Amino acid sequence: MIEVAKPSRFVFVRQMVAAPVGVKIPARFRKRKKQTHVWNVAEWINEFIRTPANSRHVTDKLVPESVFGLSITEMTAYCDDLLKKAATQTTEYQRRGKAHVRKQKLTQPVLLCVVTSWPEPNMLDTDERKEWLALTTATLHFWYQDNLKVGIGHSDEAFYHVHWLVDLGGLPVRRLHAGHAAADAEPVKSMKGEAYREGTRNMVSEFWEAVGKPLNLQRISPTPRPRLSRSQAQRNRQLQLEIEAAELRKRNAELEQIAKDLAAEQAQLDENVTHFDADFAEGEEYLNQRLAEIDAAEESLKRDREMVQKLKEEFELKKTRIESEAAAMWNVIGEAAEKTKAWQQEVRDQVALESRVAKIRTKVFLGVGRARAGGWDDDDLSDVPL
Repeated sequence: MIEVAKPSRFVFVRQMVAAPVGVKIPARFRKRKKQTHVWNVAEWINEFIRTPANSRHVTDKLVPESVFGLSITEMTAYCDDLLKKAATQTTEYQRRGKAHVRKQKLTQPVLLCVVTSWPEPNMLDTDERKEWLALTTATLHFWYQDNLKVGIGHSDEAFYHVHWLVDLGGLPVRRLHAGHAAADAEPVKSMKGEAYREGTRNMVSEFWEAVGKPLNLQRISPTPRPRLSRSQAQRNRQLQLEIEAAELRKRNAELEQIAKDLAAEQAQLDENVTHFDADFAEGEEYLNQRLAEIDAAEESLKRDREMVQKLKEEFELKKTRIESEAAAMWNVIGEAAEKTKAWQQEVRDQVALESRVAKIRTKVFLGVGRARAGGWDDDDLSDVPL
């Protein structure tokens, strides 16, 4: 079974200083044209509490976590209080052999910002990360004592990290910065840069001894960025700017082509709209005509309905009258039928009577003839119908 090598984990700690007013950045050192000054105290604190104006680099912002000292809701008041204290500080200076006092410069750093990062790219709050946070808190508190005011955790970037804020009540904090303190202590001007780097290396080593070593973390990355001379760094920067400019020109050309395509589509759309307006006007005219015809047909249908209703009423009246006349006629016919039936019975009786009379006469006639001849006398009339 092939084991997947775990990525190396190493400590990360960085110190920065901030002043009430940001120091101007020389043009040759600016990474972006709009970045003319370093961030001041308010801007750093706003970034820590995720104020939108100072945290545009974070896409999906999450609520920061207070891991030490002041809560997030107290940060704005803390910032205002620190700036007020810095505004009241004074400093002594010598001029023409005399000591003078003046207000502390607004570009004097009064806030130390320390960043420590957990080396795992996920945001799981594991027992190991809790141990790292406890060791880091203890180390930072050991370094700065009561001057350590705040610890703010962020979990909305690539690695979980904590910002620690240290101040001296508005006094300068350069002496708390490992690099600046070492550089200020170096009397040779040409060696101040090396002294600065040596001070930061010592600070990293001390942090690794206190935090990284117990957790089996490496002191530095196995693939650190190579250190370049200023001229080489400027050449690399110039090359990067040229590449970015070429990409920008390419992008501009693509945007111009897109703009042309959009213009052509807009022209076609305008033409289609013109045709549509004409078709719509024609259709509207035809629709109005059809509506007028429908209104006329509806009016005619209304008249026809009224006529049908009138005819229906007349029919009902005639039907009632005819039914009444028919009932009367049937009464007359019934009476006539009764009379006819009575007449027929009378006629039948009369015919029967006449037939009886005729038979009687015949028998009488025949009887008379037989009697005269010396025959028999037949006076039986039982077979003569009444």
